[in-house]
Amino acid sequence: MAGPNIVRGRNNMQLAQSVVGADFKDLKYEVSVSSANNSHNPDAISLESPQKQPFRRPSEEVTQGAQLGIRKAEAAALAWSKKTAYLTYALVWLGFFMLALQSAVSTNVIHNAFAHFEEAPAVSTSSIVASVVSGVVRLPAAKLLNIWGRPEGLSLFLAVYLLGLIILAACNNPSSFAVGYVLYWVGYDAIFLILDVFIADTSGLRNRAFAFGFASTPFICTAFTGPIAAQSFVDHSTWRWAYGTFAIAQVFVFLPLIAVFKFYQRKAEKMFIFVREPSGRTWTQSIIFWLNEFDCMRQTL
Repeated sequence: MAGPNIVRGRNNMQLAQSVVGADFKDLKYEVSVSSANNSHNPDAISLESPQKQPFRRPSEEVTQGAQLGIRKAEAAALAWSKKTAYLTYALVWLGFFMLALQSAVSTNVIHNAFAHFEEAPAVSTSSIVASVVSGVVRLPAAKLLNIWGRPEGLSLFLAVYLLGLIILAACNNPSSFAVGYVLYWVGYDAIFLILDVFIADTSGLRNRAFAFGFASTPFICTAFTGPIAAQSFVDHSTWRWAYGTFAIAQVFVFLPLIAVFKFYQRKAEKMFIFVREPSGRTWTQSIIFWLNEFDCMRQTL
C-alpha cells in the first residue's frame, strides 16, 4: 500500500497526527502501556479485548425501593429451599384444582337455586353484578398485594370467598343469594389472581409459560368430574351443601399455603434478607397516602 499512497501524495502517519493533534507513534505506545497496566485491574476497560471481562452475577437481595409486598415476596423466595418451592407449587396446584372443582359444581347446581326461589330473574341478575364488581376489585386487589403482601391479601380474600359460600348455603331469599354470590365471586376471582401472581413471582421468563399451563391443568380434570359431583349433591342432599361443603374444605386447602408464605417471610426477616423500615408518616398522612395508592375516587366512579 506504500506505492499507491506515495503516488497519491498521502501519508497516513501525518494524517493521523493532524486528526489527533499528537504524535501517532507516541499515542499508540501510550494505549499499549495503559492496556498492559489495566490487565492487572479486572474492573478496568481494555481497548484490545473488550469481550474478555468476567461475568458478574446479580446480587441475591430484594429490590431496594420496591413496594413492601414485592420485597416480602422476593425475600421469601430467597429464604426457602428447592424442596419447599416444589411443595408450595403442589399446594398452589391443589388450590387451583379446588377452585376449578367448586366453580364447575356451582355452575351445575345454580339452576336448582333458580327453581327454589320464586324470583328467578333476581338470582340471574346477581351473576351480572358479580362479574362487574369482581372486575372493578381486581385493580385494588393487585395494589393490595404490592403494598401489603401476598399472604395477607390471600387471607383477606379467602375470608370474603368463604363468607360468600356460607351465605349461599344458608340464604332463604333471592336478595341474600345475590349478596352471597357477589361476595363469593369477588373472593374467587381475587384468589385466582393471587395464585397467578405467586407463579409469576417464583418462575423465570423461560419457564413461565409452562408454569401457567401447569396451573391450568385442573380445569381439564374438573370439566368431567364437576358435573358428576354436582349431580351427586343434588341426588343425595340439596344444592345448599354444594356450597357448604366447599366452605369447609377450602379452609384446609388454603391455610397451609398461607402458613408457608408467612413462615418464610419471617425466616427472611430473621436472616436479614428483608428488613422492615418505618414509614415516618402520621395517621393523617397515612390515610391520604392509602387513598392515593388505591385510587379510591376513580374506583368509586
